[in-house]
Amino acid sequence: MSLAVFSKTPSLYWLAIVSTLVMLLPSNIRDFFYLNFNDVLNGEIWRMLSGHLAHLSWTHWLLNTVGVLLLQRYYGKYFSQWQQLLATLIFIMLTISLCLIIFSQELKWYGGLSGVLIGLFYFAALQDYQHNKLFNGIAIAMFSLYIAMQQFSGELGEGLTNQVTVATRAHLFGALAGALWLILITLWKKTRQNH
Repeated sequence: MSLAVFSKTPSLYWLAIVSTLVMLLPSNIRDFFYLNFNDVLNGEIWRMLSGHLAHLSWTHWLLNTVGVLLLQRYYGKYFSQWQQLLATLIFIMLTISLCLIIFSQELKWYGGLSGVLIGLFYFAALQDYQHNKLFNGIAIAMFSLYIAMQQFSGELGEGLTNQVTVATRAHLFGALAGALWLILITLWKKTRQNH
């Protein structure tokens, strides 16, 4: 099958598909995906990526999948190139994981896409700001206020349901990672133009 078939499919849908496949795995196998900090420090490095694809419950999965669909709906054009999407995902995932391992005092393990989704949002919305200043300005301001307010509740906050506990710092680190990745890409493009 030609890769051209896959390139025509909106990229973020594949992120939802992969996280769904992980969710369908038996729980004892899914345990090998979660970002368990001690296991990472003992050499299970893959968890720094896979942890963001493993959800705690179907409710948790559903909330994040809705986020993926909304991102694709409003910012899909910024994720239409496979190489750029993969590089962006890997950078945001690794940055969140590393920051959680280094800076989290209470959190010992983590699972879910929410931090990554927030990183993808900042990466896309900041780029799109020049095209729609009002919409993106309000969206960025609301997300930033939400993340700032979360930090006052500590590392763990209440989710929308009792099945989900929010790792608030993952959201903060995701936002910073998305913005930082955009800065790095912008600087890299400018450097290439100057040579």
